[in-house]
Amino acid sequence: MSKSWYDEGMSELRKFCVDTLAPADDLPVWQWLEKNCYVRGDHEGAYSTTLTPYAREPLDCFKEKRIEDLALCFAAQTAKTTIVMGGVSWLLVNSPSDSLWVMPDKELGGSFSRNRWIPWVDDCVPLRALKPRNRNFFTTREQKFARATVFWVGSNSPGQLASRPCGNVIMDETDKFGLRNDREAGALKNAEERTKTFNFPKRIKTSTPTIYYGEIWQEFLKGDQRYFWLPCPHCKAMIKLLWKQVRWWEKDE
Repeated sequence: MSKSWYDEGMSELRKFCVDTLAPADDLPVWQWLEKNCYVRGDHEGAYSTTLTPYAREPLDCFKEKRIEDLALCFAAQTAKTTIVMGGVSWLLVNSPSDSLWVMPDKELGGSFSRNRWIPWVDDCVPLRALKPRNRNFFTTREQKFARATVFWVGSNSPGQLASRPCGNVIMDETDKFGLRNDREAGALKNAEERTKTFNFPKRIKTSTPTIYYGEIWQEFLKGDQRYFWLPCPHCKAMIKLLWKQVRWWEKDE
């Protein structure tokens, strides 16, 4: 055994031990993201919750071990998917465990992974540092980070859902998942079962609600049903913003 090989191996082992035993970042999750993440697209720049302050509490739920189920029942185009990407990023860096990311179908999952998630990873320095050197270990559907792996599957693939036990399960756009039948449990239940043997699992469900008996609304009703409250523009009392309160004034009013 050459000394150089031995020294290199011990250096890698030492780094691995330090990284593994290092305490999680003390910053709130949303502040950690603002410090480390970057957003591409129409509003390109450093990640910020200034325009989406309602994202802060859901993001901080990723850090709370006592919170195992999180249902994000959001309107369309209100940053719910960005919240999930940010939360999973924090987990991979600070509290790693294998993650199963479930999309309505595998084609959508592959497209999302390739066009949104992987660029996000590349723009987040702490997360990018965990990518493997061998590109074969980092594909669209399976990404091996230093201490955890992210798997991408479709809700319409019961076999894939049943074969991957994971500490974290992300169920994105649950109201578009396939319905249960006589032979198979619903995709939501099937995915949740993957976390049974893990301590402090995270089961994240997100969707724009569709009907009262839709998956995401029923999941929301199971929790403590938190809303983001806003100050009334007239009396300044804190209120929930409901559609019936929205009014369009004529120009001459």
